Amino acid sequence: MSYGTNHKSYIVLYGDKDSLSLIFRGESNVFQSIKFNLSNLHIHEFQDLALLNNRKIELDGTRNSAVCMSSECFIYYPDESCSHTTGGTGQLWIRNVYLESSHEAVLSGTFGFEVNDPSKVK
Repeated sequence: MSYGTNHKSYIVLYGDKDSLSLIFRGESNVFQSIKFNLSNLHIHEFQDLALLNNRKIELDGTRNSAVCMSSECFIYYPDESCSHTTGGTGQLWIRNVYLESSHEAVLSGTFGFEVNDPSKVK
C-alpha cells in the first residue's frame, strides 16, 4: 500500500512481506529521488512505523539498501526498478516518527550511503 499526499515523499508498505520503501523526491541535475528499500523490521501495518522511532538501520546493499533514481516511474509502478544506481550501503537513522493519522506520518532523521552508478563505470 502506498501512502503520500504531497507528491514529495511516499511510503510503500508490503506488510505481508515485512518490507517497505521510503521514497523522497528532490531537485538535482542527476537524480530526482532517493529510495530506501527496507525489510525485516517488523513493519506489517502503517501503525508499526512507530517502531522505527530512534532506530539506526544498517544499509547493507541487499536486505536494506538505498538507490538514487532519475525517473518518476515509481509513482505508477513502485515495484519496477527505476534506479540508475545499485543498492547503496551506509546507514539510515530515523530519529523521530510522528503518526499524524492512520495514513500520514512524519519521519525525520539522517542518512549517509555510497552507491555504484553503472553509467559512470567504464
